[in-house]
Amino acid sequence: MASGFFGVVFMIVGGTLILARSGWIIDRRQGRVVEWHGLIVPLKRTIHPLAQFQGVRLDCRREGETANCSVQLTAAEGAAGVTVERTADYHRARKTAEELARFLGKPLEELSEGRRVVREPGYLDEPLRERVRRLKENPGFFPPQPIPMRTRVEQTAEGVILSIPGPPLGLRQIFPLAASAVLAGFAVFVFLPGLLSLPAPAIIHYLFAGFIVIFAVLMPLLSSVLAIVRSAGRKTRITATRVLLSVEESVGGKTTRREIPADELEELEFADRRSALKEIDLPGMKKLKDFGDTGRPRFPDGRPVPGILLALMKMVPSQGITARSDKTTIVFGQGLPEAELAYLHALILKALTD
Repeated sequence: MASGFFGVVFMIVGGTLILARSGWIIDRRQGRVVEWHGLIVPLKRTIHPLAQFQGVRLDCRREGETANCSVQLTAAEGAAGVTVERTADYHRARKTAEELARFLGKPLEELSEGRRVVREPGYLDEPLRERVRRLKENPGFFPPQPIPMRTRVEQTAEGVILSIPGPPLGLRQIFPLAASAVLAGFAVFVFLPGLLSLPAPAIIHYLFAGFIVIFAVLMPLLSSVLAIVRSAGRKTRITATRVLLSVEESVGGKTTRREIPADELEELEFADRRSALKEIDLPGMKKLKDFGDTGRPRFPDGRPVPGILLALMKMVPSQGITARSDKTTIVFGQGLPEAELAYLHALILKALTD
């Protein structure tokens, strides 16, 4: 009797999960956005006036190796926006956001990699080169070349070639190896003697010793050493011309190459500290439109950033340069100093747009 009852309960719950549906209907003629939920057919509807929405927002945040992207219809200040889609697929979210912005004739605001980019509905697929020329976005100055610089720069008749070696041996590479060594020492000098002192046949002691040596000593140490070797052997080669952006990465003898044609490349961004600070949004913070360069990093409301926060931000490795088209996203130069990234970004932008 009880098993039958629980079977019916699980069948109802499972059926609900399988048949549950939700979606959106955007009706420009009637000026409304309808959110619906139901089982197979809509059962509940919530209607929002279309006039309250001012644009579309694509918000992507990286959590480890995965991305968390949401597409939202944004409302005027004081009114609630609505989330149309959530997905871990950036390009799917980007496609949805562009279709919505184009259909509604609203600007698309994108927040990702610490940068904010706004595109008008008539220019959603505009190549980077055309946008730079249309808006005259070429900077009036060229960032100075930092000295020393890890990247080797080779100017060619067609553009520029950048060669980035693997990171030098530093605390970030040594720390995992040191932690593995400490763990191995604890296992050999503390944990293993206690196990071997237990009354047991010699074969059991051998098994204990072999297990500890293999899984607590050799494997962690070998994994850390291989990670250092792979990191040191990493090489990145970027080729930028008026026709193509190509990024070739070599790791452990394996080479991968990704390309974006120049007429498909829509964004080339890198997030510096100032840009990241400008996107901070704290409760009750009143953002100023522009307070200029005061010589000291500041929050969006004009308050100086505490020195300890700046020191912590400098410890976080840079996210590199991000190149995007509707089909491909390429990230390179992670961990390079901010000044070097600014210089490389300017070199690549010049090669692509000249």
